[in-house]
Amino acid sequence: MYEEFYGLRETPFSVQPDPRYAFPSVEHKVSIAKMRYAVDQKRGLAVLTGPVGSGKTTIANGLQMTWDDDPTKTVAFLPGAPVRTPGQFLRLILEAFGTPALRTEAQNRQALERFLLDEYQAGRHPVLLLDEGQNVTSRVIDAISDLTNFQTSQTKLITVVMLAQDNLPKKLERHDAFRSRIAVVGRLDPLDLEEMTEMIAYRITTAGGGAISTYFEEQ
Repeated sequence: MYEEFYGLRETPFSVQPDPRYAFPSVEHKVSIAKMRYAVDQKRGLAVLTGPVGSGKTTIANGLQMTWDDDPTKTVAFLPGAPVRTPGQFLRLILEAFGTPALRTEAQNRQALERFLLDEYQAGRHPVLLLDEGQNVTSRVIDAISDLTNFQTSQTKLITVVMLAQDNLPKKLERHDAFRSRIAVVGRLDPLDLEEMTEMIAYRITTAGGGAISTYFEEQ
């Protein structure tokens, strides 16, 4: 195994989105700050887009860990399971928040509203983290828009943070209601050469290795 040969505790380049290996590039820091702002200010809907491999899921996992430790937040994470209908979507939301789903879509909508009001009265703000948002169907996009209608006269009762690939804006062209409800937008671009070098060094160090010059010759 190359880990032993190079003196590493573990592999630094696993495909698993481990938050420990999240390289804190400037764009990642800005994106995280934007998503946290959207939730802290209870803005209702925030969207973060970027190409495959840009770190969206890693950011989602990191945000979930941060908010799980915050007693004023209640977090549900939907990691991208295919959902085709609003009824399925409502069931998944309830189950992700630890609330039993009921038989019909109408009943589940009422159950979700009761849950959100209970959380509001308890001083907690529910957050729905939705990864792989580019895969949701047109009907589910409308259902996400409807979630922003859960509100009091002063505040939104839930904030949805959607992370998606670059094709999401194209998919939203016919969904004016959804686009009009997006309060915060973030964007992740691929790392440049300097950032890529820093990312490799960061991952090697996190895995227990030494300086990057130990492993690569400077050209």
